[in-house]
Amino acid sequence: MKKRFLPFLAIAACLSSAVAQSPFPLPVPTRPTSFPLPIPTRPANTGYAIALGSTTALTAREQGTLCLISGEVVLNSAGQAFSVSGGQTIALLMPTDLVRISYGNSSLAGLRANGEVVVAGSEYLVNSDGNSSYVDPSGLVPANAKESVVDVAHGGNYPGGKWLALTRSGEVISWEIPDRYEYINNFNQPIPHYPIPADAKSGIVAISMAGEHCLALKSSGQVIAWGRVAIASIPGMFGQNSLEFADANSILPQEVGSDVVAIAAGPHNGIAIKQDGSLVQWGK
Repeated sequence: MKKRFLPFLAIAACLSSAVAQSPFPLPVPTRPTSFPLPIPTRPANTGYAIALGSTTALTAREQGTLCLISGEVVLNSAGQAFSVSGGQTIALLMPTDLVRISYGNSSLAGLRANGEVVVAGSEYLVNSDGNSSYVDPSGLVPANAKESVVDVAHGGNYPGGKWLALTRSGEVISWEIPDRYEYINNFNQPIPHYPIPADAKSGIVAISMAGEHCLALKSSGQVIAWGRVAIASIPGMFGQNSLEFADANSILPQEVGSDVVAIAAGPHNGIAIKQDGSLVQWGK
């Protein structure tokens, strides 16, 4: 267990340009304790954001209206998603009433103001024969993720093709592109399927996901972990490195306890903020 931040974890901040006084000390987050959960809203007037995406550090400002950033995509207070590259912003073909976004592997998952999840773009995946292809994930969103959703999470750039959603009732929904493969230990292998634990099917107030590492926070403050965490890189043939994985739940430390207020999952580790403001990190 280490108290340090790793570069693959996304960091986002939204600060109001209208606030004149110092925002410090920052308040410790609070977690919801009752259901149904409210569908989030966009801040009406926000200042700036900074994030560390999969390839580059990114700072952006959209006429003083930027409210959320994920990877290299930003969401302004009008609900429009933009791709930011080389100092230019390009409007994405997404609904213009988004309140949450999660970006990874060339596709963008968005949560609309009516509680519907939408996905646009493409997913770069490895096929069973070792070749790669692009898959359109827009039609894979399940019916129960098209209403009453309060948050959505994308698995990220590798291996990609998987999503989580959280409903107002506190249930976690998961879906993925079928027949996903990856290059592990010098062989092309199918990616294991990790079902949602029974404890994550009710009473959940927050979700986080990276790769196949999934975290959920219950209203009681307990953290549920499932999937896998990459814990080591193994030299392979032809200069190709493979990864060694551990079961995500098996490395969740007892120090996390049952008074957590916020969670963040990375492909190699996890972070939890406790009610007293302390931080617990585990993994590589």
